Amino acid sequence: MVSVALYDTLGVPAVRHIMQQTAMPVVVVAGDKLATVLEVAPDCPDLRLIVCLDEDVYVAPRRGWRA
Repeated sequence: MVSVALYDTLGVPAVRHIMQQTAMPVVVVAGDKLATVLEVAPDCPDLRLIVCLDEDVYVAPRRGWRA
């Protein structure tokens, strides 16, 4: 497993690019960054799991995603 930093300060396009180029299967994210990851998730075919570190966050699974 390799750790890759997502530079969200560069915007959504940068997050999308990093996730696509690294073929990232798992993302661990803080709750305040979850919306960005969910926005780019459909464009990242290798992404299989999003782990949110905040306890009070629930996102209903999208089609093709398992809860």
